[in-house]
Amino acid sequence: MIELPMSNLQHRVLTSRERVKFAAADPYAHLSSGACVDMIMGHRVEALEDIIGFSILRHARTGVAFPARSIQVAYLRPSFVGEALEVGSWIETLGTSSFEVRAVIAGAGDRKARAAARIHFVAVDAATGRPVPVPATLPSNAPSDPTVALPMSAIWLADVQGLPDGWVEPVPDIT
Repeated sequence: MIELPMSNLQHRVLTSRERVKFAAADPYAHLSSGACVDMIMGHRVEALEDIIGFSILRHARTGVAFPARSIQVAYLRPSFVGEALEVGSWIETLGTSSFEVRAVIAGAGDRKARAAARIHFVAVDAATGRPVPVPATLPSNAPSDPTVALPMSAIWLADVQGLPDGWVEPVPDIT
């Protein structure tokens, strides 16, 4: 087990592949707005464990929980039953008692944005619900820092089409 600096997750994109399920559709066979939020939140929990080796559920038992204080979703175009999607998320800003995660749902094949979300998470004592500082590190069962292999948000977003203004960052020059 390693202690992964929380700052290492900033701007590093966690991705997962999803498929629009029939049960998640509205009467028009589109991914419903509530199911879209469920997809984003489920992605975040599963990707943190699968890619980073950090379990939100195990961590909450040790004393710190990260509930969402607010979520803003821009629904950009419909996703249909059976459609393959890619969900990407990253920490955009990291504060002392909270942090903002951005998430994008895009078509797995066409890279057209379906939804873009901003989620404000707070750090709280799991027993009392009182605010606590965001931990400097997260326990990970990875043998080494897995964030170094993750794409930066500017690079991952570079070919996603149809994002709202302010979402596309310039790709950094790494030469």
